[in-house]
Formats: sequence, structure tokens, C-alpha cells
Amino acid sequence: MGKTKVPLSLKYFKPNLHIVFEILKVSIPNTLEDNLAFILQTTIVSTIFNSKQIGLVLYAVSIRIREFLRAPIMEWVED
Repeated sequence: MGKTKVPLSLKYFKPNLHIVFEILKVSIPNTLEDNLAFILQTTIVSTIFNSKQIGLVLYAVSIRIREFLRAPIMEWVED
């Protein structure tokens, strides 16, 4: 069987700004949400280990904060 050669050159790797923008438009909100969830969960877990009653309250509050911060991000994506 014959082998096909694909030329590799920098001229073929020109970024299309429209495609890059669409990729960032999808990935930035998800990245922000994941980072926020990580920070909140880490804080809550450490608080739960230190004091059990306040930890449960903070966990419920953190869910509300996450939803509150997520709303503008999701609206930005839908536009």
C-alpha cells in the first residue's frame, strides 16, 4: 500500500479568529464554574472538618452563591 505524505508547514496553522472566539465562548464559562466549585468545595470541606454545624450551613450557602455567580455567565453564553 502506498503512503500518503501530508506536508507540515506553518502556513497551514493560521488560526481562524472566529473559531478561536467560539471555542473560548464555550470554554471560559465552564472553566470559571469549575474553578469556583473547587474553591467553594475546598473551603467547605475544611470548615466541616473544623466545626460540623457551621459547615453544613456554609455548604447550603455555597450552593446558592454558586448559582448566583453562574447565572450571568450562562446568560453571556446564551447571547
